[in-house]
Amino acid sequence: MVPEILQSTASSARTNRKDEPSARHERRRVRRAAMGERNEDEDVCRTPMGRFPPFGRKGKPPAVSEDLQYCRQYRGKTCCEREHTLEIAKWIVQAKDTISPKCIDAWSKLECAVCDPKVGTCAQEPPSIAAKLCHDAYNSCKDEFFAAEILGYPVPCGSKHTVCSKLGEWYEDGSQLCKAVGFEPVQACNGCCCDGVTYPALPTTPRSVRRQARMSPVIDRGNHYLFLLGLVVLFSIAYYTNWSNVYNFLQGLLGIQYRRGRGRKLGRR
Repeated sequence: MVPEILQSTASSARTNRKDEPSARHERRRVRRAAMGERNEDEDVCRTPMGRFPPFGRKGKPPAVSEDLQYCRQYRGKTCCEREHTLEIAKWIVQAKDTISPKCIDAWSKLECAVCDPKVGTCAQEPPSIAAKLCHDAYNSCKDEFFAAEILGYPVPCGSKHTVCSKLGEWYEDGSQLCKAVGFEPVQACNGCCCDGVTYPALPTTPRSVRRQARMSPVIDRGNHYLFLLGLVVLFSIAYYTNWSNVYNFLQGLLGIQYRRGRGRKLGRR
């Protein structure tokens, strides 16, 4: 009986020792959360919501993404890559002639929220979004025509859609709209929430350097044109005169230049 009790006590002690690290980790996590801190593993990219393909940086922190074709306000820090923004841009491009610019601008901000680094690293499902962005998108687009994508997400009505309806006929307000596209609208953003605030852009090149870079190809082309023009003039002269005269002229010109340069050298001595 005594050996069994001792064996049971030892087993429970080993179990308690195994549980100690996880318990310490849980206490540390709760303490950091209470202090407003975030763990390192919370700042990594996760699986995006809805119709978007998985992040290539899944499990890694957000970073610079210079090749974003759309949602470029987030290229300084994001989980998105080129294919994510192309998924957004294709609907906007198709509908640019059918919906108002005001709606395009508001809808782009709503769709691009997936590239916000706070949303890309959010473990909460669905991620939060500022209610103001929802209401702005709804008020700007409620009278515009939209269509339902394959997964049921609303997209601006384009030339390829056959059935379209006004957005205001589908949803009563911005909260319903944001829930339909995969967000949870909140009045105050805390933690992983898209509030529409953009992140520092990539360093920009000074204006003078950009102007010089734009002008350098023009200058190069101008030099080429002058060179070709000189050849045309030279061959024209040679065609209408004797080649020997042209040769003697060039030789004399080069000789004069050489003698002048030599004279300057002798003068300095």
